[in-house]
Amino acid sequence: MKTLLTLIAVVLVGLSFQGCGTFGSSSSTPSLSASTSTAVVVNAEKTLSEARLTIETFLQLEHNHRAFIKKNLPVVHNGAETIRRQYVDAMLAADRAKNAFKNNMNSSSQADLNTAIQTIVQLAAEARTYTNQINNSTP
Repeated sequence: MKTLLTLIAVVLVGLSFQGCGTFGSSSSTPSLSASTSTAVVVNAEKTLSEARLTIETFLQLEHNHRAFIKKNLPVVHNGAETIRRQYVDAMLAADRAKNAFKNNMNSSSQADLNTAIQTIVQLAAEARTYTNQINNSTP
């Protein structure tokens, strides 16, 4: 949660720097300052790393207790299957968006990065919810 709040703060700071593009630039999307861009990338990498750990831990837990979960917590099993299907594509999209932001460092690529991160953060939140259900139900 702290990382998400940090990311939101960085996004807000980044949005406040939208007008800091080079004067007279032919680009229609202004560049962000180097320090803001670096902070956005660092926080994106932290957020993605934490989300990856959360999701992969849940998927491993579900896999290790699959028979029990499938029988007693079918919603959790179905959730794990859904996360498995979405996880790789969502992570690849987030990595592509992060790299695009590193190359462009403008508010448009930052918005794309934020959208991709939101998808991963949502998957991680679902994984945490399911993990809690498993932990509260496992003998």
